[in-house]
Amino acid sequence: ARAVVDCGWAAIGIIWLVSALGTKPTARRIPLAARGLHILVLVLAWSLIFARYFRVGFLRTRFVPEGAWAGWLGCAVAWMGFAFTVWARYCLGRNWSGMVEVKENHTLVRRGPYALVRHPIYTGLSLALLGTAVVYGDLCCLIGALLAFFEWKRKSLMEERFMIEQFGREYIDYRHEVKSLIPFVW
Repeated sequence: ARAVVDCGWAAIGIIWLVSALGTKPTARRIPLAARGLHILVLVLAWSLIFARYFRVGFLRTRFVPEGAWAGWLGCAVAWMGFAFTVWARYCLGRNWSGMVEVKENHTLVRRGPYALVRHPIYTGLSLALLGTAVVYGDLCCLIGALLAFFEWKRKSLMEERFMIEQFGREYIDYRHEVKSLIPFVW
């Protein structure tokens, strides 16, 4: 199950790199310090999940029981997250950015997964990380997945400010109609 999940992350990385080439030019972005903090937090989260040197002491404690069923359940959850993320990335099209930005001629996307949650890429990536944590099974991975989730929530709040400034009432209405990260819940 680990190799299957790791291949999913490699595929996401390739898709992100290739699709980044066709995005619209940036009109406005958050300051460099905010971008640096975001990258730092995600590097820490990724390190907790994927780097073996963090797996010491209580961080090696398993939070799921050993067994193939847990690994394959986590694998299924991760791949659902990968699929949701790619679907969202496809629907966002040339408006996508890895950082908090407004693109030139930015459009508000409300179709596909954006009809279910306002930040479906973060939802999908969070689901994929949760599945990965289940596959790997130790507390270190779960902490990393939670850290990334809360960082994406923080980033989503910055994005929302930009979207309100860009789209005004249209985005405010969207916020009232569609939940942020968890469909129908939050």
